Amino acid sequence: MNGRQIILIVDDIEANLVALKETLDDVGADIITASSGNEAVIKAMELDLDLILIDVQMPGMDGFEAVSFIKKEPKNKYIPILFQTGISKEEKYIVKGLDCGAVDYITKPISSEILTAKVRQFLEMQKDKKELSELKTLLFNIINSTPDLICAKDANLTTMLCNKAYASVVGKHPSNMIGNTDVENGWHVDIVNGSRQKGIKGFLSDDIEALTGKTVHLPNDPLNIGSEDKIFDTLKLPLYDNKNSIIGLTSIARDVTELKRDEEKIKNLLREKELLLKEVELTQDVVIECIVRMGEFRNTEIGDHIIRTQAYVCALSEKLSQIDKYKDIFTLQYKRLLFKCVPLHDIGKVVIPDEILLKPGKLTPEEFEVIKKHTTEGKRILLGAEKKLGQNSFLRLAMQMAESHHERWDGKGYPGKIAGENIPLPGRLMAIADVYDALASKRVYKPPFPHEEATHLIFEGRGTQFDPEMVDVFMEIQDQFKEISEAKLDDF
Repeated sequence: MNGRQIILIVDDIEANLVALKETLDDVGADIITASSGNEAVIKAMELDLDLILIDVQMPGMDGFEAVSFIKKEPKNKYIPILFQTGISKEEKYIVKGLDCGAVDYITKPISSEILTAKVRQFLEMQKDKKELSELKTLLFNIINSTPDLICAKDANLTTMLCNKAYASVVGKHPSNMIGNTDVENGWHVDIVNGSRQKGIKGFLSDDIEALTGKTVHLPNDPLNIGSEDKIFDTLKLPLYDNKNSIIGLTSIARDVTELKRDEEKIKNLLREKELLLKEVELTQDVVIECIVRMGEFRNTEIGDHIIRTQAYVCALSEKLSQIDKYKDIFTLQYKRLLFKCVPLHDIGKVVIPDEILLKPGKLTPEEFEVIKKHTTEGKRILLGAEKKLGQNSFLRLAMQMAESHHERWDGKGYPGKIAGENIPLPGRLMAIADVYDALASKRVYKPPFPHEEATHLIFEGRGTQFDPEMVDVFMEIQDQFKEISEAKLDDF
């Protein structure tokens, strides 16, 4: 309809439909109605519904039968359905409704307050589910765009996630790999070569070693794919849950066959160090980790840089949320989204050649113009995902941060040369976090600056390079930046 959530109310009595619509008028959703079970089934097939409120007792197809038909359609599997009944004393009817696929029930006479509260709760849950699903799709698309072999396995070495490149080694689609072990997926002794001549037991021993808590790095990992011998730089790391228990492993392998022929390029291949794993959604976090690891294969500073800049952005956001001008902007949800956006701020660098991105010396003007393209390329990658998924707050903030974190307050930055408050907030925040970390951290082209010198340079950019209000906030919490910069990464 108009991007709002949709509620379907089903009742064979017109007066009930009118009353229910009036009761739910202020829940912030579009409300449509159906006067029979058959009509409800048809509308559920045609529309993308967020909630169904259905009467049990109707002539012809009753509510139980309608719910059963609706739930048979795959797209309706996770739609929450509440049934209303006036026969609350009959427990068997309630059980029957829940068995049909409903998630809750309302008894007649209906309490407006209880109904409204339940509807708001289920709509919020449905919104969160859709946003999570969109994020998963986005992240899956990103890892599927890389030629690196990416796979995540549980503690039983069953595949939980893999990308197209990994599945293509055995000629399968990723969806056909999920839930199977390597042996079941076709990884066997015939495709194991060189140092892996010990066979599938030796091949799996690397996974088993990662499950003991060790990081397994195989910089010269030979595999025969088809009729071609390939060399991969493979890294396998344990996955931990929030109780610090090992629940599986992540494997990332990059084809370095050509790079092995050039020793100078081999030196630019760096190991990945950290794995970001969060508690709420394992799959989502594994994919985010894969994005970080992809960058680290090119530059080992990236993983540490992302962890620190996430902490810097969090510190700035928390302080800004205490200021009247920003407190309504920097809500808990907004701060959470900013934290999740940070790992994607430099995603456009995947298109920058290694010889420029990892150059230890000063860049030429021509090389710098190439580097500058990572901002627009980052937006392009995320915009492509948005066109498929539709607009959502995470993608919007991620695009703003990726494109604008090199803009300057005086309009002399890039890529758009926009100035002042025309620069999106995520870009202004990331600009300070990004520059401070670049100054305070060791890079291939320089040693780390002392905190005092880095802080002074940030302050000198007040009103020219950086948002003056953001710099004032930074100066107030500069000790937090120093602590983050000097902390061991395990402390985060």
